[in-house]
Amino acid sequence: MPLTTRAMSRPLVVLVAVAFGATLLACGEDEVRTGPPSIVQTRATAAGDASGAQPGDMVVVAVEAWVDDPNEDIASVTIESATADLFADGAQLTPPVHLTLQSEERSQGQDLLVSQYWSTDVAVAWTGDDVEFTITVADEEGQTAQKIERWSPTGAGDGGAYAAADYFPLTVGSTWDYEDRLSDLAHTVAVTEIHTAGAYDWFVIDEGGAQVRARYDILGNVLRWYEIDTAEVFGEVAVDPDRLVRRPWDTKGILVDIDGNARVASLYIQIESTSASVITPAGTFTCMKLQRSFDIAFAGDIVEMWYAPGVGVVRKRLLSATLEPYDYELVAYDVAE
Repeated sequence: MPLTTRAMSRPLVVLVAVAFGATLLACGEDEVRTGPPSIVQTRATAAGDASGAQPGDMVVVAVEAWVDDPNEDIASVTIESATADLFADGAQLTPPVHLTLQSEERSQGQDLLVSQYWSTDVAVAWTGDDVEFTITVADEEGQTAQKIERWSPTGAGDGGAYAAADYFPLTVGSTWDYEDRLSDLAHTVAVTEIHTAGAYDWFVIDEGGAQVRARYDILGNVLRWYEIDTAEVFGEVAVDPDRLVRRPWDTKGILVDIDGNARVASLYIQIESTSASVITPAGTFTCMKLQRSFDIAFAGDIVEMWYAPGVGVVRKRLLSATLEPYDYELVAYDVAE
């Protein structure tokens, strides 16, 4: 049945409805995978609390890498170089510094290797400056791949350095203005007040007179979003910034048919990038880019959202062959303290 959209214009609200087309995943013979290794994702984070570090203090940084190994012949994963001296147990290390294989993930049924997880801890002298690590994976045939990972003592690095809540700066008085790149449509989102209902405080979010109430909670670094649109309280796992890129998680979304009948269905979300650069009239931002689809293969209609820490959604785009597409970008914003 053809489907229409619900709340497609909401830049802060995570509930989006796009046309649903079920795609069956074939379960045929095991595929043959060959090719060079690749680095799926890297991460560098302080192994402990570094908030009180002073110049010259040694800070332990956990350097992690998830690598794809089609030939299953990875020889090494190393820190090839770094922009700071590296230490372990008080002794200076000379690159390349080897990471240790910790675990691997295999696909169910076909028993194909999906990725390997490698990590090591190194110490650096705290200076307040970012440290860049060049991470290299090499296989037995000498084929290599590289990725630069940055650790920032201020929390501005890649790979999950920001907390989930940083991407949802909900404060009363905050406003965000959006314009559609594909049309002359525009709208403003504003957090107008806090409404207390039962044991919870809800943010009242206004979009051109239409109001919703929303709140979120955090478990670890996973953000779960709740919304009251009518009398229904609806929640979903909205952001999991520490998850591997292109490893979708299953949450819930609302589908509305052409007769206005709504139902809850599985909504799949995946991180497309942890450091996507977006240029908008409101500025240039480094964002976490999420994709959402009711199709587990992400082959149908897709909503893409770019979240900037401390700002919120700076761009949102619908890619669809059945619905009218849109591409809203942030033109102005004011995040209240």
